[in-house]
Amino acid sequence: MPPHELLAPSVLRQGVVSSLAGSVRPALADRLRTRLLRHPPIPIADQFELYTHLHGLRNRLLSDAPTDPWSFVHVDPAEVERFTTGLELPWGLGRVQTGDWDRDRHCQAIRDNTKFRGLHQRFEEGRDWVATDYYEDVQARFEAGENPRGYPDFETFENERLADVDALARSIEDDGWQPNVETDHDPEDWTEYASSLDPLVAIGRDGEVLWYEGYTRFMLADILGVDEIPVLVLCRHEQWQARREQVAAGDSAGSDHPDLRAVPTGQA
Repeated sequence: MPPHELLAPSVLRQGVVSSLAGSVRPALADRLRTRLLRHPPIPIADQFELYTHLHGLRNRLLSDAPTDPWSFVHVDPAEVERFTTGLELPWGLGRVQTGDWDRDRHCQAIRDNTKFRGLHQRFEEGRDWVATDYYEDVQARFEAGENPRGYPDFETFENERLADVDALARSIEDDGWQPNVETDHDPEDWTEYASSLDPLVAIGRDGEVLWYEGYTRFMLADILGVDEIPVLVLCRHEQWQARREQVAAGDSAGSDHPDLRAVPTGQA
């Protein structure tokens, strides 16, 4: 693909692989996409940062309301109701993308699961980990042959992961919310790389903030009553970006939304 074609919207919305879907049989395109996700041709962090840079460049060239993909949006955790499973991490931050990833079939209630209940039981009710729904659920998954988040056995998960969650909760309570300091310049997989980033959200067509990554940090912030946390925007729906363009043109209605506060008005 010639370098100038990397700026084509079809490429920048979901990555180079998605641009192939219209020219090859869908099954082959899906196989290629899956292979590249498992065996990226360049290091994971470099791939993510390259696409993020390209999205930022495209937005600066084509938008009256561009953002730096690495800039934070400040969100109240109590106002977030759902998370989306309709997007993929590897294609970088700052995407403007159409699709139904913000519709009900790709979204789930963020507090309606055993992990949230377990953390609530631990940090609101003061239970020992062994008396929480989360502990019981993860233990059962290991017994069924799974290895959640790549831990080799339940004992390792219990001694390492749960201790890390306790330490994170203490840090938030004692020092307030801090940017994520976990960095790994050569992560082995996308789960590991995601853990090095600050929390990620997507913004749907109507402005709904949908959580995407950094779920434990979100839940602890919500349970511990943190009023506002900085997040990175993985993707904005095209219809929501159009709303940002309206604000840039001078329409201030609803501009108290966290993603609209920094949009310069009357500049278009």
